[in-house]
Amino acid sequence: MPEGLVSLWNKIKDYWNDLDKSQKTRIFITAGIITAAVVVTLFFVLRTEYVPLLESGNEYDLKAIVQYLDSHGIKYKKGENQIYVDSRKKQDIEFDLASEAGLLSPDVIFDKSWSKLSLTVTEEDKEKLWKQFEENNLVYKGSL
Repeated sequence: MPEGLVSLWNKIKDYWNDLDKSQKTRIFITAGIITAAVVVTLFFVLRTEYVPLLESGNEYDLKAIVQYLDSHGIKYKKGENQIYVDSRKKQDIEFDLASEAGLLSPDVIFDKSWSKLSLTVTEEDKEKLWKQFEENNLVYKGSL
């Protein structure tokens, strides 16, 4: 080992040997608490939260969607007439299913946004939004 590392190691050993038992105990407890906090934080941050991919009111070809997910290595869970995907990847998967595979109509994705409109929006405003969506949406134009 290089001399610098040996001298550093010796300083650390000397410092550790100079500590009394209660100080060493406090260091171990503090290190344990910090380690536990990091582990718990990583658990909650990195866990996968599965959300429904499809709206329950619409009809879909579930078999084709499952084949698409399998072929692209996308992790999912099956439920009763429902497929659950990672909440962080849901929008990308919906877009891919609508644009590449053609398994979801663009209307379905727009319907999700549609339902989140405020209560003060009139039917005329909704019709204008829908027309604008049909005119501007490349996915919709490609499926005509």
